[in-house]
Amino acid sequence: MDHARYLIVGGGVAGTVAAETLRTLDAETRIVIVSAEDYPLYSRVLLPNYVKGKLPRQKVFLRTWEQYTTKNIEVLRGRTVVSVDAAAHQLALDDGARWQYEKLLVATGGQATVPPPFAGLPHVLPFRTLNDADRIREEVARVAALPEGARRAAVVGGGFIALEFPPFFAPHGIETHLLLRGPRYWHRTVTPEGSAVIEKLLESHGVVIHRNVEVTGAEKTANGLLLALSDASSLEVAAVGVGLGLDSTAPDGVPHNDGIGANAQLETEQQDIWTAGDGAEFDDVIAGRRRQLGNWLNADQQGRCAAQNMAGARRTFENVSQYSTHIFDMVIAMAGDRPETATPRVVSDGTKHVELYERDGILIGATMIGLAAERAAIIAAIKTKQKSPL
Repeated sequence: MDHARYLIVGGGVAGTVAAETLRTLDAETRIVIVSAEDYPLYSRVLLPNYVKGKLPRQKVFLRTWEQYTTKNIEVLRGRTVVSVDAAAHQLALDDGARWQYEKLLVATGGQATVPPPFAGLPHVLPFRTLNDADRIREEVARVAALPEGARRAAVVGGGFIALEFPPFFAPHGIETHLLLRGPRYWHRTVTPEGSAVIEKLLESHGVVIHRNVEVTGAEKTANGLLLALSDASSLEVAAVGVGLGLDSTAPDGVPHNDGIGANAQLETEQQDIWTAGDGAEFDDVIAGRRRQLGNWLNADQQGRCAAQNMAGARRTFENVSQYSTHIFDMVIAMAGDRPETATPRVVSDGTKHVELYERDGILIGATMIGLAAERAAIIAAIKTKQKSPL
């Protein structure tokens, strides 16, 4: 049975940064990453630009395999951990190998949610990994080459990932239909005024929005799929972009619900096991509640914090979460804590729109749509616990 002092499950940004941090703290000990993907670290943030042809594929990579070797970090490529025996400090891989660890980090993140009607069907496009991005590029080229009346795609979902698909499809003359389960875009996340700004942007680029509908069935056609919708209508499309969020993943033996539960030091309830990244459901001392945050910066910072604690520190994870994306010609960003039960203060002119979450006069979070110069000042106020600049 192989042995490693530090064993990391997940080769994304949280796992890679954790391994590199551990190496700076311990020059000699054995550090092993188990990575389901057979790629060195790449930027998920850059994948939309790669899909749109604005960036060559090789530019999305942030590490080379030689850099891991130079730092004496071993990577088990294309392998997954199927189970963990926390009491014995052992785990099993999908190839039957077993490993003994002293400290374990579970940074497996999650898998893109694909609803049951699409199970096993072709032309269904989640967007999470580099392989997903490759498939989207191939499908966009295929659909764009179809006869004009057949160039049609659907997007299922109402979050950040769903927003990425219209700019993939529309510039290629692909008629795009957005299917929303709710009455408006982000109906649980932003105010009706905020939804209206986003929907106006999408519609200005030819996106057809269907509200209060779900896909109840799908069947293969000559060029794509025929979708049955909950309003008794149907829609024939050549491809479907899926943006319904993530299903968190963890090996058997590691308890998880929506995510892997952890305290403010990113320790799980199991001895010598930490978690970090998109799958971590941790005690957020800034927000004062348990949260799960799926963004790049958060995963990077959690990887560093978890590694320090694995090496013996007792550091509390504190970070103002922020995420932004560029959709067509508009930047949409969210930062800090935006409690679902709170009512934000809205500053909007119908094109630029911000929703400010305040507690006792102090800015704690914001949703920013179309803002440019003001965005940095708002984020700085959240980080320094100041009043809003607006």
